[in-house]
Amino acid sequence: MSNYLLAIKDLYRQRTKLSDAPRVDPLPLDTTFEAAGVTRATKGTIPFIPDEVAVAILGEALRWVEEHGETIIEAETIRLRARAIGLATGISRQASYYVRRALRQAHLTGPLGTSWMALTPSVTPHATSSKPATSSSRASSGCG
Repeated sequence: MSNYLLAIKDLYRQRTKLSDAPRVDPLPLDTTFEAAGVTRATKGTIPFIPDEVAVAILGEALRWVEEHGETIIEAETIRLRARAIGLATGISRQASYYVRRALRQAHLTGPLGTSWMALTPSVTPHATSSKPATSSSRASSGCG
């Protein structure tokens, strides 16, 4: 609904260039979102977070990054490489299979000293893959 109202409002804004545009503002007192009933409440925005809670959350996030930053970067590097190989198969769902497999095989240690992928199910790729990964691509990504 808001997109429809936005289109009408845009036509009005371009009225000097369009001969058949509305000559009167269709929503003079409301934004298009307000007229469509889209508000903070209906959009599901995050309510105000008290300073002491926000500071505690940010402090913990910073501590986590400081203590586990190298592993986070390593996991993201493995994920990006494995995803590229999975996407190269031509089946977009293959990407997540390659990512999970590569991360499982990397044996990364999480914050509690356990494998990050311990709870990740082992999934096999779809049989419809037209382009299986080569052994050289698996070796370069940590897959295989």
